[in-house]
Amino acid sequence: MPIRTHTCHSVVCDCCQRVLGPDEEFQQHYDTEASARAAAVDEDWTITPDGTTVCDADDCQAAAVTRTACRRCRRPFAPDDKGFDGAAQEGNSGFCLGCVDRCHEAGADHRCVICTPEAAQ
Repeated sequence: MPIRTHTCHSVVCDCCQRVLGPDEEFQQHYDTEASARAAAVDEDWTITPDGTTVCDADDCQAAAVTRTACRRCRRPFAPDDKGFDGAAQEGNSGFCLGCVDRCHEAGADHRCVICTPEAAQ
């Protein structure tokens, strides 16, 4: 039995982590990134200029539009402020570096919207 490498593409919402597919138990796979993007757009998902992908849920669409400030402290993102407590956005998280830093100081067993997005629901 040979070992084969398979490469495919799938679409996941950066806001809520929902996968693009016919239901929650099935994740659709695509041959190319372009076909994955096209499928997302066909399903009314949004792909922002910075590559952020958000599903068609109202909360996620609102987050895509307002991604100019931290979701926790509402401080406007400052891309050049990359210190541990800075105002630059932490990846595609929707949170500034300062809030992410403070969050991780709370202890390993806590649950919050930054460390565990499902806690926000």
